[in-house]
Order: sequence, then C-alpha cells, then structure tokens
Amino acid sequence: MIYAFIEAEKANFPVAFMCRTLQVSPSGFYEWRGRPASVRAIADGQLTETIAECHRRSRGTYGSPRIHADLREDHGIRCGRKRVARLMRAAGLVGVHRRGPQGCTKRAETPEEAADDLVGRRFQADAPPTVGRGRHPAALLGRLAVCRGGHRRVHPHGRGMGHGRPSPR
Repeated sequence: MIYAFIEAEKANFPVAFMCRTLQVSPSGFYEWRGRPASVRAIADGQLTETIAECHRRSRGTYGSPRIHADLREDHGIRCGRKRVARLMRAAGLVGVHRRGPQGCTKRAETPEEAADDLVGRRFQADAPPTVGRGRHPAALLGRLAVCRGGHRRVHPHGRGMGHGRPSPR
C-alpha cells in the first residue's frame, strides 16, 4: 500500500525523500517494483473479471450477496462473500438498493411552488395575549386555591383544597 503510493507520487517527489518520510527503505520499494504479482493478486484479478461478468448479466442489479450465490451456483467458484464485496468495491460495482421510506412533505424552493393555504390560517395576532400576564389562567375562572406554603393548586370545582379555608376569589 505504501509502495503503491510511492510509485504513484514518484513524479512529484524524490523516492528517497518519500521513503524517509514514510519510514520505509528505498531498497524495499525497488524490490517491490520488480516483484511479480502474487498468486492471490492474480486470482483476485480473474475473480474480478468473473464478478464483472455476473454483474453485467444481472443488468447491474445484483449486489455482493447475490453475486456470491451466482458464483457458487453457476460457476462453481467457492469464495467468501466479504471477498466478493471487497473486489466489487475495488472495481466500482454496486447493486441496486431498495428504496427507503419516502417523505411526503417537500419544502418549496420558491414561493410560486408553495401550496395554497386551503384552510385559511392566520399567523398574525390581533392583540397581544392577555391571559398569563400577571394572573394565572385558572384564577380568571375562579378556580385557584392557595394552600399552606404558598403552593397554588387548581381545584376542578372552583373550591379550595380543603384545610377548612374558603378559596380566595
């Protein structure tokens, strides 16, 4: 992996500089360049060609699990599903995905695209709110009782919360 990077960048930087920076020996890099491809690399290349053919026959719809099954059943090739996935990823082969849940609401790009307001909602208030300014909403209905300790309780029938005292109205 490091040697492949050095090979790709040797036109831009000196090999000795890159080897020193990446902490590898220049002799190791030159030995790697002259080394023939491994048996596994050759097998991966042949398998990638077979995978690409299976993918083409499926009109680009099969992903790695189906390609793996196709290789096993039709071609008699036994290999791991993750190896097939790795080779497909390296070759840029992707299967078709199921669609996820589609949202119903879409934001309008321009005001002309926005839907008409069929309900006729009003988003501007005629006056500032009067409930909740200085008085509790339940106190406006006469249902607020002040108990010991200053706790306010709302009684459903407008009476106090007991304690033998009438509710302050």
